[in-house]
Amino acid sequence: METVINSYAMSLPGNFSLSEGSQEIIIEKRWFSIAHLGTLLFALLWNGFTFFFYSLMMSGNVSVIILLFPILHVMVGVWLMYYAICGFFNKTVIKASHQEISVRHVPLPWSGDKLIERACIEQLYILEQTKKHRGSIIYSYDVQVVVHNHSNVSLITGLDTPEEALYIEKKLEQFLRIEDRPVEGAYIAS
Repeated sequence: METVINSYAMSLPGNFSLSEGSQEIIIEKRWFSIAHLGTLLFALLWNGFTFFFYSLMMSGNVSVIILLFPILHVMVGVWLMYYAICGFFNKTVIKASHQEISVRHVPLPWSGDKLIERACIEQLYILEQTKKHRGSIIYSYDVQVVVHNHSNVSLITGLDTPEEALYIEKKLEQFLRIEDRPVEGAYIAS
């Protein structure tokens, strides 16, 4: 689906779905990527090793203190498994009405749900994030909201491409009739 926004065409990103009506717009982004397969495999190996390690410890005469020592490894394994499972099943749902914008991560619970009243919203913009990883620079993109007291609220973070962030920003601005104005420090699409 191609949409013309502010005189240029934008295609619906591949992992997105869109539902538009006169009263609301719903943008959904599926989380799944090939990286979740690697995370799941690593989590299975990690948890298998941890289970094996604990079973060996339980079969011997080991004090409680020693059993508690590797608990951090168990917590990491549980978190990795949950993250991988969320990657397979979750999606982020951005719903805008004329009263509010909500962001929810479903069906499995995840942090970052938001509810912002429309009356508080002054502007939307994109923020580019950079991180160094093994000598490479990794970019991600956040959609930010400027609220009435001129503070910024992250609507959605960690998008893989500027096109994904731009699509969300422009569709919401169009639906909410927000005039796009420059924001200092915002990512500018070339």
